[in-house]
Amino acid sequence: MQWLKDMTAAEYYGAIAVHGSLIFALLGQPAEAERWVAAAEHASPAGILPDGSTMESTLAYLRACLCRDGVAGMRRDARIAWDGLSPASPYRATMLYTEGLSYLLEDDPARAEPVLARALDVTAHIGAPPLTALVLVQQCSLAAQRDSWPEVTARAQRAVAIVETGHLDDYWTSALVYAWAARAAMHQGDSAQGRRYLGRASRLRPVLSYMLPVVSVQTLLEMARSYIMLADRAGAAAVLTQAQGILQQRPDLGHLPAQAGRLQARLATMEARAAGPSALTAAELRLLPLLSTHLPVPEIAGELFLSPHTVKSEMKSIYRKLGVTSRTQAVTRSRELGLLGL
Repeated sequence: MQWLKDMTAAEYYGAIAVHGSLIFALLGQPAEAERWVAAAEHASPAGILPDGSTMESTLAYLRACLCRDGVAGMRRDARIAWDGLSPASPYRATMLYTEGLSYLLEDDPARAEPVLARALDVTAHIGAPPLTALVLVQQCSLAAQRDSWPEVTARAQRAVAIVETGHLDDYWTSALVYAWAARAAMHQGDSAQGRRYLGRASRLRPVLSYMLPVVSVQTLLEMARSYIMLADRAGAAAVLTQAQGILQQRPDLGHLPAQAGRLQARLATMEARAAGPSALTAAELRLLPLLSTHLPVPEIAGELFLSPHTVKSEMKSIYRKLGVTSRTQAVTRSRELGLLGL
């Protein structure tokens, strides 16, 4: 952050801080993201950026993404950002999508549908594959409300194709894509494919946090629905626990808290079974990729800013849930389940 303090133009400093905060949010590092948000909010809201966007609209773009002021605030900020961002800015498409999403969160499909349809056209026109895939799976929610499952499947499969073609498996936006693909597969009775998609979504659980709360919670709730269909109580419990943690930080997310409550009630009626791979916590999933390296435990601990004792404890938990007894076996099993890339 020291180099930012040397910037002489406050509006440039603020714009960089906005983007820095979102980068760390996308990486699942909320504490670091918060530092950059604070820097952005201390910058002057006045000024015009080189692309013609106002600094005020850039800050509104950040607020809309963070959704700290609830759904109505998210929509208000999205409109401010849309009005003030340069017509050439790719972030206008995100704000159009965000406005549509706000209606979806308020159970207002009549207003959500046309805005999301327009957002889809805009994202396709400007060439923003991650956002295009995200809009498609938000439309899955609308189709599911109409009980139009062929449409859900078609849109989910189209979104998966975008992710796979663009090699976007590790993008934050792909988490909801795979969660909806899993649910579509489960609805078709293909539980094996559903589990594979859940594995891919699980890989991204460590980056789902309260900094980008809406899609993070949506993803976890869709995963919970699929786990419940699989009668996997431990898996559903793991993702619902993570979702509730986000909702404690961001309680005003439209209908999502009520959905979480209903899923939690269904969970209470399910029979408890031994915890398996689906019960891996976000912390354990964050550790998992480092097991495939040659790093010793002390160096892994340094990478994750944890104590070696904590890393060893998490490794034991991973082994137990995967049903293995060694690091090599854990890596092999994780790749079989789609929790690690090949």
